[in-house]
Amino acid sequence: MPSLTPQGFAETIATGERFLAGASGTPERDTYRRVLQGALEVEASERLLAELRQEVRPPVVLELYPDVLPTLAELKRRGVRLAVVSDAWPDPRDPHEGLGIRGCFEVYALSAVLGCRKPGPRMYRYANDGLGLDPAHCLSVDDAPALVTAATALGDAGSSWTARESRETCGRSPPSATSCPSSDGLTLPRGEGRSRRA
Repeated sequence: MPSLTPQGFAETIATGERFLAGASGTPERDTYRRVLQGALEVEASERLLAELRQEVRPPVVLELYPDVLPTLAELKRRGVRLAVVSDAWPDPRDPHEGLGIRGCFEVYALSAVLGCRKPGPRMYRYANDGLGLDPAHCLSVDDAPALVTAATALGDAGSSWTARESRETCGRSPPSATSCPSSDGLTLPRGEGRSRRA
């Protein structure tokens, strides 16, 4: 593999982001990998693609923020029902299982399954319908304000935050269950797909 500078890495990621932004649905992962390999000037051989497809146990590549498990436990204690709305690859259900949080979510609205991406209204409606809740009884949380706006346009309440912003402004981790408004349901779009933490 050619030597990769930080600028080259950033340009490769930007190439991938442009490819995803221009896609009408969720492309196949191998297609995405070929785009990145082309940007890196690496031959997209079947052998390399097979190596990239190898399963990696979630705890090897993912870790939870320290407050995730207590927050999920508190939400469950309060009877808050949760859904994941995600453009993530791969399907987050298996990694969530490996991290011990799969049972916390009743519904997974996944772009690869539904054939659309956020902010497509079908993503949010699928989560609301799966929970059996009117959007007015759901809170949509995301790290991208435009995606919160999309959910609120459908009637969800909305909140936008990132872990970094929360730490910089509050000196602590993202909002916890104790700061969540009372709600029959909580729709949590998975904004952590760009980071290693779930």
